[in-house]
Amino acid sequence: MLFDMNFDLQDKRVTIMGGTGFVGRHLCYALVRAGAKVTVLTRNPQRHKSLRVLPNVNIVGALVQHKPTLIKYFDGADVVINLIGILNESGHRGEGFYKIHSALAKIVISACNEANVSQLLHMSALGASSQTKVSYYLHSKGLAENWVHDYSNSVTKVTSFRPSIIYGPGDSFFNRFAGLINLSVGVMPLPAWQALFHPIYVGDVVYAMMSTIGNNNSFDQSYDLCGPEPYQLYDLVDYTRKLMGKNLKIIKIPNHLSRIMAFFMEYLPGKPYSMDNWRSTQLDAVCKTSYESLFHKSPQRISTVVPDYIGPNTMLTAYDKYRKTS
Repeated sequence: MLFDMNFDLQDKRVTIMGGTGFVGRHLCYALVRAGAKVTVLTRNPQRHKSLRVLPNVNIVGALVQHKPTLIKYFDGADVVINLIGILNESGHRGEGFYKIHSALAKIVISACNEANVSQLLHMSALGASSQTKVSYYLHSKGLAENWVHDYSNSVTKVTSFRPSIIYGPGDSFFNRFAGLINLSVGVMPLPAWQALFHPIYVGDVVYAMMSTIGNNNSFDQSYDLCGPEPYQLYDLVDYTRKLMGKNLKIIKIPNHLSRIMAFFMEYLPGKPYSMDNWRSTQLDAVCKTSYESLFHKSPQRISTVVPDYIGPNTMLTAYDKYRKTS
């Protein structure tokens, strides 16, 4: 499903920041199949052997917050794509979010302008707003989106994407809950169970991004990206449990207790759940405009994708599937 795309980007030069992440890897595969020449900027190029075997992909070690370095690798690119983002910060009071999202966005758009890049594709998030007081994550994402659009120029045109939860082989949503379900015995507490999400398949995110490359109608646009249906978090986790064949009771934790859990859990190693995570779930992450009306393509349903990689014996990556069909 991911690679059923008919795009001709022959010899387009694309530089990707965050290309080794979940969405980035899928996007790299699609770009290569469309004929693009891809440069991936990353701190640790030696860790990403699966991308190295792809033709026309050059993985470069780079400090992405160093503007002269970005100008060097943006020079000659037709398109720059910024996918870098974090869901949890290592610091407090939003320091990590503002550094990785809004501060980096300023550097990226400035480097694009100086390198005369034709188009910047920027990954934002559904609900992102510079006006929100709800969470540092959504606020920093909103500031970043404002920066890249406000400081684009006559040469560099910007298109932003604001997805809800993105799922697919290798995701950090269904796979993460599958891991938690495996670790649970008898019961599993679920905070913020009533949070509303509008999950979208990674292939549909990639399709949306690919369709805007060189498309004048997409310049200066911000696209909300959602799948066909919204779901409560409880329904998504319970669906995962059923796919795995687990006899497990999911306990719906009331919202006020979810807040208390978040307060304590953000101090645990890896921040499995934080106050900012909880605050973000207080806003419904749903779209008002359908994906089909924007991109003239029906988005995939969860039931047609997730069973391929979540189940008693399924953990197949997107790259495994790519190799089998190539």
